[in-house]
Amino acid sequence: MKDSNLSRRHVARLLGVAAVIGALGVSIPVFANLPNSTFDAGDGNLVLNDEAKDWVNAPNFAQRIDLLKGQGDDAMGNGTSEDTEVPSLVTDGIPPNKSDITRFYVGSETISNPLKNFLYLAWERITDPSGTTNFDFELNQSTTISSNGKTPIRTPGDVLIKYDLANGGTNPVLGFHRWITGGGSAGSLCEASSKFPCWDKVHMIAGVNFEAAINAVDVLDPINPTAGPNPATPGTNPLARTLSVRTFGEAAIDLVGAGILPQGSCAGFASAYLKSRSSDAFNSAIKDFAAPTNINVNNCGALSVNKYIDIDESGTQSITGNESTIAPLGGVISPDLTGWNITIAGPGSFSCTGSTNSSGALASCLKADNTAANLSALAPGTYTVTENANAGKTIGHNASAFFNTDPGPAAPPSSEQVVVGLGGTVNVNLGNTCYNRATFQVTGVPNDQSGLFVRYWTTDPTSFTDVNLAKQGTTSTWQATAGGFRKGTVVHWQFGLNSDKTVRVNGPAQTMPGYPSCVQSASTPFGTATISGLKYKDLDVDGTMDAADTATAGFTIQLKKGGDVIATTRSSATGAFSFTNVDPGTYTLHEATTTGWIQTEPASNGDITINVPLGVASVTTYGNPAVPIRFGNSPLSKIGVTFSSLGQLRDADGNNTGPATRATSIDCTHGGASVGSSTNSNTNTTNELDLNKSQVTCVITYEDP
Repeated sequence: MKDSNLSRRHVARLLGVAAVIGALGVSIPVFANLPNSTFDAGDGNLVLNDEAKDWVNAPNFAQRIDLLKGQGDDAMGNGTSEDTEVPSLVTDGIPPNKSDITRFYVGSETISNPLKNFLYLAWERITDPSGTTNFDFELNQSTTISSNGKTPIRTPGDVLIKYDLANGGTNPVLGFHRWITGGGSAGSLCEASSKFPCWDKVHMIAGVNFEAAINAVDVLDPINPTAGPNPATPGTNPLARTLSVRTFGEAAIDLVGAGILPQGSCAGFASAYLKSRSSDAFNSAIKDFAAPTNINVNNCGALSVNKYIDIDESGTQSITGNESTIAPLGGVISPDLTGWNITIAGPGSFSCTGSTNSSGALASCLKADNTAANLSALAPGTYTVTENANAGKTIGHNASAFFNTDPGPAAPPSSEQVVVGLGGTVNVNLGNTCYNRATFQVTGVPNDQSGLFVRYWTTDPTSFTDVNLAKQGTTSTWQATAGGFRKGTVVHWQFGLNSDKTVRVNGPAQTMPGYPSCVQSASTPFGTATISGLKYKDLDVDGTMDAADTATAGFTIQLKKGGDVIATTRSSATGAFSFTNVDPGTYTLHEATTTGWIQTEPASNGDITINVPLGVASVTTYGNPAVPIRFGNSPLSKIGVTFSSLGQLRDADGNNTGPATRATSIDCTHGGASVGSSTNSNTNTTNELDLNKSQVTCVITYEDP
């Protein structure tokens, strides 16, 4: 930065004097911006010259506009000194030769690389009085107002920064005191008091840790007195914009480097106000003051921990807020953001554990002594935020198990490390979503069926899992469930019987829906078959169906399981017969006896054994090797043979005495085998015969009696 400002050159010409003062234990300023700060508190003005920041754009700016003497100006009186714990307040009690404060400015900023915490202070007064200039900036940790109604209560660790100028001097000297309440002898620890509480001995601020200047020439104050958090009283005349020589002073302080904020711990201030002392003596009377203004100056970091439901499973919280807002405004169902148990561990054995509230925020975190940790005031350092196992917790409409996606994907507990620095807030957003469950159902299972299983897989059918299906009460539905699936995963499945796992039936694939349903289901029927066969007339009685054989209608076929007939049907005009809705299993087909017919296929009135496999819709064959399901029959016949004598024997009177001839035997054969015979009979009827398109030969033996 160019060193062309008049006040700064004036300060430089006083280096010799400053060196003498420094030898006596008094600090001198550095005549350039503080290292790593872009704020210029060494030029003695309020505007931007060649620096990045000055009072016209001070970071975290706050101001107090003080009334002038005779206008009801706040002042301290009745012997109030710096060690007076609760100052006594009066109105317009400022001597003419002392500083009458007009404005008090304060700013602050935290920068990184390296981490620094800077405090910026400024004062303005109406005129340059004779004598020394002694301003004190009081920094309080509390904003609770004391019994005087204006100034905050003091707590141990509050700081008083002294800003002193010799009579006619331009070289500000800075030091600070801490408010103490004990710890030894008050006479040896206190700056001016012989009893506690008091301000302790001065701690001089080394020149490398501050920069300060006053205006050596008239300067312009462009800051609107009615702007900022503490505007002037409405209706009053604005204060003069041109500040005469020595009526403006400023300082920038490296709070950690100066020792005001302890390094590696959390300390800070919430309120600040400006006072003027009547002399160099620390126990001299306090006169004018500018009322306190709230500030937020500390070397603490803040940690904000929040829970969200990672609906899209992206591992990153949606910027729309949909994943951290309860329905209907958001996509999260209540109470899925509530009750997540989280532990934070950090520097100096810091540890606390708490649970998220209904909006997902970790609002309370209790330490081992059961006191609440202040997550807005943490010592800088590395912190580990752990989402604990949260055993038994479920999310989604169907009470589903969860896993961590941010950080993750991983099963809980899951941890994330963050660095908390000076100022600002580190946000830790912990994302979870549900494991999806797939439900497999098989409907219409026969009551006597048992031992069903489901086989499922996602991408590789050779990498499968088998799970037994369970009957659902007294219904015909069997069900199994599998979990642990991610959103969008396609689950393929089949069901079968444990008795033969090589035979399985495909079920419809399921695509996992993700949060908030977290459950998908699919069902498939157990499945039945149709057994079909043919009834035919076996014309050549060869036990097989030939081209000349014809269909026969009206024959009764029975379907048996075990020894029980479970269904009956008749052959149609085409000879066809069938049984529908047949469950998988082993059955017997039996042809009922029909008078006048003989069964030729299967031979010897045999039955047909049918195996209905799982998942087969039509059964038309049986046996191994497989042959068609058929019943063949041939009709039966009887042949009657009668021998009758036409001639009659007569007696002498001409009367008939009997037939003239007589059969002694009638023998019938079919295919070389006897099918019936009679002896001494004129008639004979054959056995029931399958004609077989052949001949029956009957031989009649007769005689003339």
